[in-house]
Amino acid sequence: MVGANQYLGRSNAGVGNEVVVRITVDDDKKLKDIEILKQSETGIGAQAIESMPKEMISKNT
Repeated sequence: MVGANQYLGRSNAGVGNEVVVRITVDDDKKLKDIEILKQSETGIGAQAIESMPKEMISKNT
């Protein structure tokens, strides 16, 4: 489910199949939160899943 200023993203391009994220933005459309709702990455992909959301929020990209 999504609330105000939230969006779902989904891709089947992950190594372990589907990746689902929920993005929350502020009123100016800047990233506030990225939640990994579903993933099955391993190895390098799992490391990226842990570190990328914080980096993406800090760079707003």
